[in-house]
Amino acid sequence: MKKSTLALLLLSLVGMGACLYLTHHHYQIFKQGFMGKSFCTLSSFVDCDVPLMSSYSKIGRMLTAEVGVLFYLFFGIISLWALFVPQARRPIFRFLFFPSLASLLYSAYFAYISIYVLASLCIFCAVTYGVNLGFLVVVLVGLKLNPLKAPSFVAGYVRDIFNKSRPAEDHPHFLRYFVGMILMGVVGFFFFQGLNKDIHARTPPFNKQMFLGKFFEQPVQEINLTRQPTKGNPQAKIHIIDFSDFQCPFCRRAAFSLMPYLGSYRNDVKITYVNYPLDMSCNPKIQRSMHGQACLAAKAALCAEKKGKFWEYHDLVFENQNKLSRKTLLRLAKKLDFSEEEFSQCLASDEIAARLAEDIEIAGQLDIQGTPALYLNGRHVGFWTHPKALPAIVEEELKRLK
Repeated sequence: MKKSTLALLLLSLVGMGACLYLTHHHYQIFKQGFMGKSFCTLSSFVDCDVPLMSSYSKIGRMLTAEVGVLFYLFFGIISLWALFVPQARRPIFRFLFFPSLASLLYSAYFAYISIYVLASLCIFCAVTYGVNLGFLVVVLVGLKLNPLKAPSFVAGYVRDIFNKSRPAEDHPHFLRYFVGMILMGVVGFFFFQGLNKDIHARTPPFNKQMFLGKFFEQPVQEINLTRQPTKGNPQAKIHIIDFSDFQCPFCRRAAFSLMPYLGSYRNDVKITYVNYPLDMSCNPKIQRSMHGQACLAAKAALCAEKKGKFWEYHDLVFENQNKLSRKTLLRLAKKLDFSEEEFSQCLASDEIAARLAEDIEIAGQLDIQGTPALYLNGRHVGFWTHPKALPAIVEEELKRLK
């Protein structure tokens, strides 16, 4: 049973590490906003940010990741106890059967939500699924328990709790471990609530009614889109239009903020990207040099759109925003199977120039002065940087459209 105890301890450390990263990443996003995709966001499906910022990322007033930290910390402490107190191993393993089974069932539930509701798989969440499965397997191996006999094991365990005549070394000691787990949960709850207050104290206050009032005061603009790239459910009730510039730092933040914050509303939201480069070489409304590579980047993205790879290129350009140049844009295009000749011809084509002019004309009709400019169902969103603003507006708009 010693090897099984060591395995439990190792699994606890792995699970706690994954949850600590997710907790840290959540707070970092809340304080600074999205400045890029997290390193574990590898594709539109393998994406840590969407589940992390969705409404499913909380259990009551705590983040699921925070609950995970406490859960794995408890497993780690009780595993250490079992490691150094051999006579406590069997009672501890008998008790751990129940939280192990509960954690595996919760993992199955969250995996279903992640894959079938949010359509995103978080690598670090998947690590915890594996850890929770490992817990149950190790406990079963340590107890030499046949899974088919689990019901009789549970019945026997419950009966033994009330059997005072059993030897102390073989008694379940259920109350001792259960109370310890609850106490750790209570202490952890107040610790994380204090941490939350500290984070919120550094974040601008959010007056929901004021924000919603300002948004719904905005007139609904008629935005005549033509063939701009759109991501999301074509029948979505919420349509966000992002007028953006690939060389604008706040546009980068907006680009990486929109999808994850609205992950819970995947079926109800679609997002359209409209180029508005603050570059006088292609935008006649710009009277001074601001972003010298913005027009070239916009044309490059439109070339990628012709291959059906706009959004992949969109992410690559924003990720490499601090080193934009023709050479960089070509290197990124090669990742999407462009040849140098094909890409150069596309950039210089009249078709792409006309296509970019369409975007600039649409923005001009709205008299857009800067980027990013976000419109939600025709209304301008002027305070999107607050982490609670867009979710609140989407929730309210969905209620109105029911």
